[in-house]
Amino acid sequence: MVQLFSIIDTILLGANTYKMFAGFWPATTADQEIVADALNKTPKIVFSKTLKQAPWGKWEPAQLVRGNANEKVKQLKQEKGKDMIVFGSIALAKSLLKENSIDEIQLRICPSLLGSGMKFVHDESPLLNMELT
Repeated sequence: MVQLFSIIDTILLGANTYKMFAGFWPATTADQEIVADALNKTPKIVFSKTLKQAPWGKWEPAQLVRGNANEKVKQLKQEKGKDMIVFGSIALAKSLLKENSIDEIQLRICPSLLGSGMKFVHDESPLLNMELT
């Protein structure tokens, strides 16, 4: 996971995932979680129509975007830089996927015994032209 931060320079988050992350990561050190410093240092963009700000503890606050996520991501993809990543944020990921704004999907299995969860791709969604790498 630490290697992941060498190829990304932006973390994209929806409001709910931002709240979960902001409640844990800014106060976490590399002694506790090996990726903490890399994650905390990486610039973040939070897409939300309800949040007024997006602080990140002692670290640089996240940029708050109230507008269309797909438009912002398409703009960012035209700029120089490394890859972007969406952590969690299923509604954001689904929106970007629907608009063909995602170039690659890497799914990580995080077992959970709570709740029923939300489907990433619904049965009525058209099949995507994906290639297993």
